[in-house]
Amino acid sequence: AQTPFKALNFLVGENNYGGRVTDEKDRRLLLTLLADYCCPGVLQEGHKFFGNEFFCPAPDGLSHDQFLQFLRELPHTTPPGVFGFHDNATLTKDQRQADDVLGALLLALGSSSDGNGSAPEEMAGDLAQQILERIPQPWHLPTVQEQYPVDFNQSLNVVLTQELQ
Repeated sequence: AQTPFKALNFLVGENNYGGRVTDEKDRRLLLTLLADYCCPGVLQEGHKFFGNEFFCPAPDGLSHDQFLQFLRELPHTTPPGVFGFHDNATLTKDQRQADDVLGALLLALGSSSDGNGSAPEEMAGDLAQQILERIPQPWHLPTVQEQYPVDFNQSLNVVLTQELQ
């Protein structure tokens, strides 16, 4: 029997997510990405999602432990190519975030005074220190993984681990 990829794309893309994705461009992107996951090529040995060497289906016949090892070898961060972006997109995103933070800091300096006649450099240093104090300490990942192990009955454990990495 043939796998009904066209029907699967419609069910997942239009029925399941279609009502939640309201922007037409986002909807088109969703259907384009889904078409690479749900196509006859995934049944071929050696298929790579988005042409990426790291994202390929697990080989058939893996034991449970081998499958877990396969998952552990996947990259911890998703490369921008998975979303259709060039590899430099990560650099651009990071630069934009840094510019936004520094721009907000400069904006705060230009429109405020502490009343004590502090120099702008001192105010910037104080503000930066306050921001650093509010940033929570990183999680100790091995402890979290021990407390919330990867378990197929608890899919949120996988999400938690991925989000902390």
